[in-house]
Amino acid sequence: MMNLGLLDWYLFVFLYGALPKICAQLCRTPCVCSWATTRCPIGVPLIDDGCSCCRICARQIGEPCDYVYLCDESKELQCDYTAGANGRGTCNYNYDANCELNGKIYKDGEVFRPTCRFQCKCIEGGITCTPLCSENVLFPTPECPFPRRVKIPGKCCPEWRCDEQHNSLSNSLEKGKMLKISILL
Repeated sequence: MMNLGLLDWYLFVFLYGALPKICAQLCRTPCVCSWATTRCPIGVPLIDDGCSCCRICARQIGEPCDYVYLCDESKELQCDYTAGANGRGTCNYNYDANCELNGKIYKDGEVFRPTCRFQCKCIEGGITCTPLCSENVLFPTPECPFPRRVKIPGKCCPEWRCDEQHNSLSNSLEKGKMLKISILL
C-alpha cells in the first residue's frame, strides 16, 4: 500500500507537469493576433485574452466564452460552462454577488428604485435601501396646532398639512373648557 503523502506528491507532479500542457493547447504558440487595431463597441472594454497574447473585446452577457475569450469582469460577468457545449460557455452574471427583489435580478453595485419612496443598492448579494421621502415628525406649534401627513394626488411622498381644529376634544380645549376626569375607586 502506497503512503498517502507520496500519492499526493505524485498527483502534484502529474498536475504540475500536465496542467500547463492542457492549457497551452488552447493558446496558439507563437501568438497570432490580427494586425488591425481591435475596436470595441461603446461600453465594452479592450482586454488581454486568456493567453495574455492578444487584445480582444471582453465578451458580454449571452456571448460565447472559453479560456481564451474572456467575459467582461467589470460587469461581474463570468463564463458559465453549464450553459454551453464543446468546452465553451456563455457569459452570465455572477449570481452569487447579485441581488433579487420581487423576482427581478440586480447586479452587484447597481442602484435602483423599487418604489418612488425608496432608493436601493445591491451590495454583495444584500440590498440596502434609503428612504427618499422625509420621515420627520412635525410637532404642534402655535402656527400649526394640528399637523398631519396627507397623501397628495400625483405625488409620491406624503406631505405635512396644518389642519383647523378637527375634533370636539380639540374644540373644547381650544375654547378653554375644562374636562373633568373622574376616577372611581
